[in-house]
Amino acid sequence: MIMACVALAVALGGTGYAALRLPPNSVGTRQLKNNAVISAKVKNHSLRGVDFKPGQIPQGPAGRPGPAGPAGPVGPAGPPGVAAPGYVAQVVSQSSTTAANTSSTSFVDLPNSAQVITVPNGETARLYIWFTAESACSGGTGSCRVRVLVDGNQALPASGSDFNFDSTDGGIETLSSWEGHAMARLTDTIGAGSHTVKVQFSTSLAATSLWLDDWALIIERVKAS
Repeated sequence: MIMACVALAVALGGTGYAALRLPPNSVGTRQLKNNAVISAKVKNHSLRGVDFKPGQIPQGPAGRPGPAGPAGPVGPAGPPGVAAPGYVAQVVSQSSTTAANTSSTSFVDLPNSAQVITVPNGETARLYIWFTAESACSGGTGSCRVRVLVDGNQALPASGSDFNFDSTDGGIETLSSWEGHAMARLTDTIGAGSHTVKVQFSTSLAATSLWLDDWALIIERVKAS
């Protein structure tokens, strides 16, 4: 009788132990009850950020700035800026080594001296003009004159026929009395558009002749506004 009871106890104990052993990987989400896993059952530092939903983990303090990265490539050049007033925005020039002469007492154009200079829309400008030449003024007792016109108006100073570029020195000079001379002129403020600059020459007496050679005309457009 005692042996029978012991055998029964062993049989029952073995069966219960077998019933409590679970196969590997047999417990999953479906086998766990809601809220079954609590903090005390989770090994410290075993969870990772991916185990939490966005926003569940509070943001930590900002770290120290990292080292500067390498310089990037040079970007393309930007558009040209707008020139400030007083800036030399354009230079136009003309020259000639062909001699020209006149004995006219009225101003006539110096051949090939006309130049066009353009002021952009929305701007104003002033022109600064230089003219140099080798000249010979001879015959009679007259004087030889040169002037600069801008759009048909005499550039400043507008001296009319009162500016002598050369003279006969009272009849002493000859056709071979070549000398270098120069003059400078300017304008008041001019508006946008194209403007024609040209040189004219004349003599005070019909008996006097003016020769101009190796001349140069230089025009600077300076932005006014």
